[in-house]
Amino acid sequence: MYFPNMTGVGDVVSDSGDLNKIMNALFEMKLINSNGVELMKPSEGTQGRWLEKFYFYDKTFYGHSGATVGTKTITAINPIDGLTVTIILNVAVLPTSEYLGAVLSTIYIKSYEIPDYVNYYAAPEDLKPYEGLYSADDFPMDIHIFVEDGRLFAQATDQMAFPLAQYTSNEFGFASDGIRIKFNSGRELLIIQGGQELIFIKDKRGGNRRKALMKLLL
Repeated sequence: MYFPNMTGVGDVVSDSGDLNKIMNALFEMKLINSNGVELMKPSEGTQGRWLEKFYFYDKTFYGHSGATVGTKTITAINPIDGLTVTIILNVAVLPTSEYLGAVLSTIYIKSYEIPDYVNYYAAPEDLKPYEGLYSADDFPMDIHIFVEDGRLFAQATDQMAFPLAQYTSNEFGFASDGIRIKFNSGRELLIIQGGQELIFIKDKRGGNRRKALMKLLL
């Protein structure tokens, strides 16, 4: 698979057991000393080095997550409880935090409500009016909306295209990245992600600009 905006993909292959062993060895100070581990952890005012901090109720986990298009991985350790969890996902349709939350809820015997995503299906001809190139003054990339194989897709400039699940006649989403898209009118597109909202306007020259962009990419 071709990832023009990513480097290092596939250079090292590990399974979940390998990642658990690495995390355990790191926190058992078998790879580096305790000072090095503390430098890796995020702290107030610093992002840390490689390690991220995850919270689950009163539990604190340290780990790392990564993703390509449709694939996601997260590995995390709770050094207090001696628990290490690694989740490797293929064709993920929900945010990684949802999967991690479900696993940890089972381990720590916490209640968990399975997300309910009910898709709404429209005929391809009903999706055609949404096609076009959308842009926003305060966003560096254009968003190309197009129909392929009867489904609506979105693609930001120089990024991989991703399919959109349809929730209502004019609302769509890409759950694995927490993206919600709503077409408010013939030319306006609203993108909601992480509590942020951004309005894009369809460019009347979208078709010609798209052809020019494809020529540059090819």
